[in-house]
Amino acid sequence: MQDLNTILFIDKNNPITKNDILNSLLKIGAQECDYLFVHSELNFGTPNTELSKKELLGHIVDIFDSMRVKNIIMPTFSFSFCAKEDFDLKNTKSPMGILSEYFRKLQNAKRTIDPLMSCAIIGEDKDLLDISKHSCGIGSLFDKLHHKKDVKFLFFGNRVCDCFTYSHYIERMLEVPYRYDKVFEGNIILDDKSYKDSFILPVRYANVEAFKDDTLNKTLDKYNAIKEIKLGQTQIQIVNEKDSYKIISEAIKSNIDFMLEFPYPRDFLDKSYTYGKKVAL
Repeated sequence: MQDLNTILFIDKNNPITKNDILNSLLKIGAQECDYLFVHSELNFGTPNTELSKKELLGHIVDIFDSMRVKNIIMPTFSFSFCAKEDFDLKNTKSPMGILSEYFRKLQNAKRTIDPLMSCAIIGEDKDLLDISKHSCGIGSLFDKLHHKKDVKFLFFGNRVCDCFTYSHYIERMLEVPYRYDKVFEGNIILDDKSYKDSFILPVRYANVEAFKDDTLNKTLDKYNAIKEIKLGQTQIQIVNEKDSYKIISEAIKSNIDFMLEFPYPRDFLDKSYTYGKKVAL
């Protein structure tokens, strides 16, 4: 990897170089896995105005490439069918941030055919592309990762509690009573062909509210499951898949309302659903 001294961000007049980011990732062991699932929010500081957006994102992807992780995964969740929109594998944009959108358009990236929770993958494990119609259940990408070894989730500029979508897979595996499987239908476009299909999401009942605080961080921190390093205006966090599954599943089993803002209604669960754009489950 070249240009290690290239400045990517500036935080209060302090430059953050490519080397600073690489060393931060190495210190928390981001390279010590075979599967790295990356959630991102590039808020380390002000982007270097001497770099174009494409150049900046190219340097960041170069950093990840240099770690030689066998499989890098980024969410490109479009929830297209939730908004009654077609899912075009090639052209439906990722709403999961500019790094995710840049990553999915790379020539060597492959996107899972999932109109709800697609992911872009660069790596050698082709099995990850062979997913079921359960976007967050058995046979999903998350399910496949759960049965792999050496899997980590990276929060590149954000926190675990901001966007740990994998926690909803854990809820589904535990069959929590405040979610139900809903079938979504629509058109999938692959190059010049189109076909109708249906996929399933474990959605919350309309009168159930997910928590909005840092409960996940606090819970995982109790077991020292999160490695964190400060970088510029924010931080990078990383968690191990096996530790996360064990800790979160035990927390839910001991308190069924663990993932909720308020206890779910025991007397009535509202199954009405409002279609529209969404970025979270």
